[in-house]
Amino acid sequence: MRVRVAAFVALILTLVLVLGGIAQGAAPAAAPERIAELDEIIGDLERLLATAWKQGTAHADIIDGLEASIGKLRAHRALVASELEVVPAIIAAMPDPGNLRTYRARTGETLYFMVRGSATNQVWGTGTYTDDSYLAAAAVHAGALRAGEWGVVAVTMLPGQSRYLGSMANSVTSGSYGAYDGSYQVSRASAQAVYVLPDPGSLTHLRTAVGQTFYFKVTGSTTGSLWGTQVYTDDSAPSKAAVHAGFLKPGEEGIISVMIMPGQKSYPGSTQNGVSSASYWEYGGSYKVVGRLQ
Repeated sequence: MRVRVAAFVALILTLVLVLGGIAQGAAPAAAPERIAELDEIIGDLERLLATAWKQGTAHADIIDGLEASIGKLRAHRALVASELEVVPAIIAAMPDPGNLRTYRARTGETLYFMVRGSATNQVWGTGTYTDDSYLAAAAVHAGALRAGEWGVVAVTMLPGQSRYLGSMANSVTSGSYGAYDGSYQVSRASAQAVYVLPDPGSLTHLRTAVGQTFYFKVTGSTTGSLWGTQVYTDDSAPSKAAVHAGFLKPGEEGIISVMIMPGQKSYPGSTQNGVSSASYWEYGGSYKVVGRLQ
């Protein structure tokens, strides 16, 4: 296991350096594609790191190596992006609203939501959906997400339609409906932007997104629940974890990146940066604050 993982990391690092060399000489029009390739490789390494965490302390050397490699890749990506003058857009996203009825008055606007694709909730229409259709199901029906997949979708609010035709697509069956006062279309959001969510308070709702990285706008805090050191239980407050981990000061607002991790067998507490975290035993979900965007 150790040899195979180490070899895989070495291979990925070599590939990234090659891609970086190509990107530095690429035309500006190719820059987004090159950066996207680097992001995909970083994501693969993060998922591998999440798997390595499951192996426990016996694989601590692998875990340390992967964390160091991810840090190097992020630094390399930043260098490539700066040389190509590629600045990713920062776009505010919102949690899954269920349906879009409360946004009916925002006709013509495009909104961004973080949702987990579902194949079970009710949806009416094909391509254009009634605004009381569940977004998670419409996203799967439209091909923007797979069932069970977390991702950001772009929703364009539309006026009511005279009718909505049902169909079956991507294992989701939508119903037909007559005239209805509000509608929307959904697609997968562009990969060339960073989508920032508001402070959720805790991350238990993202427990199934192991290996994925999310961005949150939070204000550093010394209050709230916090268990663990470096890796925190997923019911710990991100605003407090960000201070404990050294990415924000109390009262300071910023965008932090958080990687969702599997449950750990123990969470040792500590005091860091004026914040104390408690210890806890085995718990089913965790996360790590891995960086600060701004």
